Amino acid sequence: MQILISTIIAMFDIEVDDTDGENALDDDTYVQQDSLRIPTVAIVNHIENQGSFSRNYYERLEEGDQQDVIKHIAMYAGCWSAVCQG
Repeated sequence: MQILISTIIAMFDIEVDDTDGENALDDDTYVQQDSLRIPTVAIVNHIENQGSFSRNYYERLEEGDQQDVIKHIAMYAGCWSAVCQG
């Protein structure tokens, strides 16, 4: 189980946000999931690394829909990390 957690954390560069809102970052730079934050660029890179179908589908979406996809992937990754860590 620890290997799965480590892989998800590394894949998405997941960080614990312990700033309590201080030095808030640009909303487009990170996606916040509870106490975790995930760089948007890491999620986009993951989509692009999945192959042409995923990349092409994502690129055809309107910007708002792309942001929704990013938020859902962040939520999924954050939930997996939190659940697996107990």
